[in-house]
Amino acid sequence: HPEIQKVLITGSDGQLVQAAKNEKTKVLIQQFPALFSKIGDAGLGRSEFKLVFLIMKMIIAFPSVFFYLIRLRNAIRRENPDLVHVLGLKMQILSLVAVPWRVKIVWNVQDYIGQRRMVRTIMQLAMKTVGRGRDIAAGCCSDDVCRDLAEALPANAIRKIETIYNTVDFNTFRPDGETIREFSD
Repeated sequence: HPEIQKVLITGSDGQLVQAAKNEKTKVLIQQFPALFSKIGDAGLGRSEFKLVFLIMKMIIAFPSVFFYLIRLRNAIRRENPDLVHVLGLKMQILSLVAVPWRVKIVWNVQDYIGQRRMVRTIMQLAMKTVGRGRDIAAGCCSDDVCRDLAEALPANAIRKIETIYNTVDFNTFRPDGETIREFSD
């Protein structure tokens, strides 16, 4: 639909930015705070020491995240979107504050959150506070991720959760194309 104006707001430069520019998409890079980009709970497990360390990192990163959120919110408001599509757990949490209330949000969910206690807790808290009543839909990469998301979040927190399988660009990745060894050389 040529009448749709697409805008990509991303936290870093890279291949996605170039691909978007090739598609004549407006690109705005809102550089992710370095401290925030390094925070993650994937290796947390049940270690209380790692949990305390992660919480300390989050406290230290809070000021930079706060100012990033203001810049992101202002960038989104200037574009005046009808719909915001969000990829990534950190951006999904931030979208609850950064995206204006009247704007619909679609989350592209690629991760399990049910077993990740820190992310699950933050998502639950965010949905109960700033996410309550938001018009949010989620497209998940598998049926299993859909179930996990629905079980991890408060009931009816997301209007609709559907499986949308990831696709492969067969022009770039072909059975008769370069092998991984040739591709990486």
